[in-house]
Amino acid sequence: QKVPVQFAKGASSATLKGTIKGEEFRDYVVNARAGQTMTVTLTNPDGRAYFNVMAPGSTGEAVFIGSTEGNSFKGPVPGTGANTIRVYQMRATGRRGEVANYMLAIGIAGSAAAAPAKAGYSDLVGARAAGALDEMGRRGFANVDSFQSGSDGSGTVWW
Repeated sequence: QKVPVQFAKGASSATLKGTIKGEEFRDYVVNARAGQTMTVTLTNPDGRAYFNVMAPGSTGEAVFIGSTEGNSFKGPVPGTGANTIRVYQMRATGRRGEVANYMLAIGIAGSAAAAPAKAGYSDLVGARAAGALDEMGRRGFANVDSFQSGSDGSGTVWW
């Protein structure tokens, strides 16, 4: 089920209540622009519901995965257009037909006018890590994951 999210006149956020059962999921569609900031908070008393954040045009790929990253997201809007917040249950819970009640708070802040038309990073290749990471954040990229490789290697994934 797709639910368009509309903010009240003059408001920049909305709180929605819902219920999903079994393997159902619900997509909340929020129109926003790159360069703005999105906040999403999921509250559910039984802990069965999770949410993902997906960019416009996504076929299921998420920039935020709630089952591994938590019940709250704050970061750059993934892209201009119809951004999706998908509320779902994990497969085992869904197969048992369990019900998840939840409350979802969604907010969009900031002006897209301040965002660069196209953020690049090629000039940061070979830069010292700390300075490069700070600069990536200033350019509107969001650190969405990190990983370890071997005994002394690590990396980060930016969106």
